[in-house]
Amino acid sequence: MVAVSRSFWILLETVTMARMWLFWACVGSAMCCKYTEQRSTPIVAAVGSSVVLPCTSKSKPDSRPRFKIYWQITVSGGNILVVDYADEEVKEVPEQDPRYRSRTKFFRSQFKDGNFSLLLSDVRLDDEACYECWILLGDKGSPIISQEGLIDLQPSAKYNEPVLHPREGPSNNSRTITCTATGGYPEADVHWTIDGEPVAKDSGRVQKTPSKQAANGTYNVSSSLTAKASERVECIIENKRLKENRTASIMGAQIGTSRSTSNCELALPDGYVAFIYLLVQWIFWKI
Repeated sequence: MVAVSRSFWILLETVTMARMWLFWACVGSAMCCKYTEQRSTPIVAAVGSSVVLPCTSKSKPDSRPRFKIYWQITVSGGNILVVDYADEEVKEVPEQDPRYRSRTKFFRSQFKDGNFSLLLSDVRLDDEACYECWILLGDKGSPIISQEGLIDLQPSAKYNEPVLHPREGPSNNSRTITCTATGGYPEADVHWTIDGEPVAKDSGRVQKTPSKQAANGTYNVSSSLTAKASERVECIIENKRLKENRTASIMGAQIGTSRSTSNCELALPDGYVAFIYLLVQWIFWKI
């Protein structure tokens, strides 16, 4: 926390937001998760949900001095404004990234307790970034500027249930099973087990297909395994960010292209069908 002179306050009031961000980036050295060793707080949030980005300060505006709150994200090219709060209202400024308009909310009743956390609604995949909370407290003569929050926001999306597609393998008693899962984020790892035992990715039995990223940013992952027809195979989709696994399994006896019968359905050659029909007619004629 640094006490700033009156001239610096005037500078903050007169320069553009963009220059202000660049100035702060220089003052505090590199600020953010990907571009510095500075400690940050990781927060995982599901796409479409709301998430609270925590920011608390020991300096509380109990006597209601003039104060400002800036939330910004740091990228390789500089800093981007998320929201600007001053003079008891959120400022609609041109420098604010349009993505965040109407999606942020402060807990104003808790300002007096030093809580300047931000509620971000409708989390999106492109919200992934390092978020900084800056507080300016005090009058124009001796304001205090402090960075009170550094949040590594990690959006996530659950994968759909994996689907297994069996087909004939390279030999008579083998099958190749392809496991596919869609709609998740970030890119998942695919693991296999045979009869409960893990299969090494370099075993020669596993073939990973390059993941595809959909237009909405989610991933579709796929992998294939060659196994004996008698073996029980399980595919595991691991989303490390969510610490979640989704699985699908198949028994060797279930794999194949032979047609099964159901509902007492019986397949007979056409000649036999005609013979049975004539036999039934003869029986009824005799009766």
